[in-house]
Amino acid sequence: MSEKDIKELEKFREKFALTPAKHPLKRLIKEYLSFKPWLTALIIACIAISGIATIVPSLAMVKIIDGLKALEPFRNTADWAVESQSFIDNTLVPVVIFMVVAYAIGLIAMVTYSIGMAWLGQNFMTELRNRLFVHMETLPLPFFDRNQKGDIMSIYTNDIETIRQFIIQCLQSFLSCSITLAFLTAAMLAYSIFLMLISVAAIVVMILVSKFMGRKASKHFDETQHWIGVQEGVVEEMMGGLKVVKSFNHEEKARSDFNAINELHRAAETSGTVSAFALGPILNHIGILSYVLIVIVGTAVASTGGMNFGLLDLWSPMTIGVVLGFVPLAQQTTGNVNQVGQQIPYFAMSAAGAGRIYSMMDKESEEDKGYVTLVQGRWLDEGSLQVHPTPLPTDSWAWKHIHQADGTVTYTPLKGDIVMKDVDFSYEPGKQVLTDVSVYAKPGQKVALVGATGAGKTTITNL
Repeated sequence: MSEKDIKELEKFREKFALTPAKHPLKRLIKEYLSFKPWLTALIIACIAISGIATIVPSLAMVKIIDGLKALEPFRNTADWAVESQSFIDNTLVPVVIFMVVAYAIGLIAMVTYSIGMAWLGQNFMTELRNRLFVHMETLPLPFFDRNQKGDIMSIYTNDIETIRQFIIQCLQSFLSCSITLAFLTAAMLAYSIFLMLISVAAIVVMILVSKFMGRKASKHFDETQHWIGVQEGVVEEMMGGLKVVKSFNHEEKARSDFNAINELHRAAETSGTVSAFALGPILNHIGILSYVLIVIVGTAVASTGGMNFGLLDLWSPMTIGVVLGFVPLAQQTTGNVNQVGQQIPYFAMSAAGAGRIYSMMDKESEEDKGYVTLVQGRWLDEGSLQVHPTPLPTDSWAWKHIHQADGTVTYTPLKGDIVMKDVDFSYEPGKQVLTDVSVYAKPGQKVALVGATGAGKTTITNL
């Protein structure tokens, strides 16, 4: 083959190969969020309300602790009873009522967005499976010749299931944590920008660690999805040709081939899992270290009469109430970052699965230029065919031919008279498998195709 022919062959193979699509996860999330825009907007609004409700305890704690501290000078004085009752009536009771109402609204919002995301996710997956199947039916035969059946089947089983788990579980957690983080950041800015710098430093370290570990996990999970497809393809072909394998004592060779692929699958998945699930403990310890630093620094500043800078009170003394109220905010912030970081394995696996799904969906459909179709109907006395929309068991088969010259339609009875004359055929450019083949089979005649493996018996039958 010439260099030009080789390039044409490589281009042809690339056209039908299941190479991962570019930016599949970004594309998947965009399609998901735009699937039902009104429901997506409602879900995001409910997540925002739920996120606001999560910061209520910290706000209440600051208010109550500062109120108790202001009450301390009146202990063992004549004004103690009056000031205590004033604290209960004006601070404690309103704060408790506010917390109860906020929690109730947050609970309703949480239930609403959980149900909404479950409904949205299931319906989106149903629509995605339908689109994938309908598009697969339009693909040309070379696509199925170039890819193992088991590999294609793994897209509908393994890859689709991975995407389903990502949509139903991982994406919900990611959206919830991301929106909650925005409100937590606003709350920390309001109370102490000084203490927030410590929390921000911890978050930056957590993001860098997550990015490093996530990149390693993503590479290995891409390999895992590939080897799962290859493994399923080998098993499918093995089951299809099991009689041949047993007849020629080929079990040992088949077992050896499967074990080699299985080992590659194990190595890739083990490396990805180790990289991904080591991330949680690392992020958790970074978060704990940040809490300790916040308590130490905040207490030191408060005990020495240092000043605090926050958006609610631009320049005021640092208090123990601010420190104790800020710590839960920092815990929730690093906790949400940790939770997002722990979703990285699922992001990596989902990106690999989505890459294979969109790879098949991006394959160019075959243009159907045929104008002769097979239909069922009943022959009338004058020799014409009455085609039934819903075929009956007694209907006959006929070839419907729409003549391109004048648009007239003729029906030819299906008689089983097969003629192949001087047929050439190739699956790939430059690699012809049939040359000048002629086969005849009259109605009622039995014809046997006999030849060595690879001679073209299956190809002739398919044609």
